[in-house]
Amino acid sequence: MVGDGLQGRLDLCGVRLTRGSPVVFVDPWGHTLDPFQLVVVALPEGETLAIVVVAPGQLVENEARVEPRGRVVRVASPEDIAAFDRQHRAEPDAIAPMHADLQAAGLPPGWSDWLVPPGAQPSVLRMPETAAEPRSARAFIDRLFPEPPRGR
Repeated sequence: MVGDGLQGRLDLCGVRLTRGSPVVFVDPWGHTLDPFQLVVVALPEGETLAIVVVAPGQLVENEARVEPRGRVVRVASPEDIAAFDRQHRAEPDAIAPMHADLQAAGLPPGWSDWLVPPGAQPSVLRMPETAAEPRSARAFIDRLFPEPPRGR
């Protein structure tokens, strides 16, 4: 649906190009889309992968008269996602097989961001448990929030 003369177009789709990036409004180009769906969008800079955050039909007002910056080319296929991943990911060779295994298992792209190459030092280290410093949630909470002395 196109807006009346007083407000801008309502047949827009809001997408993000990267996590936390500004919302870019594009023409849905006749596609039926839902939030969180991956799409290929054509922008002045070229085609890129994006995630739908505002589906067509969810926009109820457009007082700012936002115009589309591009258009949805198609719903992203697994091949589009893999091609985008290969093009934009500079992975160490050791992580690439793990990334492929995650994709083959059907896990979402980006889960391999948490992996480190075999032999690399993890970024979170376990502290050894001692009698003086037990490793439990209760001990942690007690250390942060000691009980006040009783009798006051």
